[in-house]
Amino acid sequence: MVFRTLFSVIVVFDIVSKQIIVIRDKLPYLKAIVQYKGELNKDYPDTYTWAKFLELGKSVEDSVVDNIIKEQKPGQCAVLIYTSGTTANPKGVMLSHDNLTWTTKALLDTIGSDKAEEVTKCTISYLPSTHISGMSSLAAG
Repeated sequence: MVFRTLFSVIVVFDIVSKQIIVIRDKLPYLKAIVQYKGELNKDYPDTYTWAKFLELGKSVEDSVVDNIIKEQKPGQCAVLIYTSGTTANPKGVMLSHDNLTWTTKALLDTIGSDKAEEVTKCTISYLPSTHISGMSSLAAG
């Protein structure tokens, strides 16, 4: 359940963001909610469109980002996604940096890395970008 997590930033689509707004007071570590697509219907504190969130990053020095990258270790959580909950309650799935790297490499090995640029120009995935295979097709492109 979301209440038991230490999220500092949550990226959502519009329909979910309304649900997050309702429970945000129960998320003490939450610093920002980022709506991935479209414009915000209403102004909420620390809630941003994707474009405005990217603007925030422009003020961060490259050395800060470089240090964060250097600190990353295999097995550390890169992203936390949730299952759809179609057969039971949704479950959190932690994907590590090396998991994402391996899966993307396996995808490129399967399609042929020499054809990766050509293939990723026009890729159709029935899986959402929150699924490991959906993420890999985005990363490969």
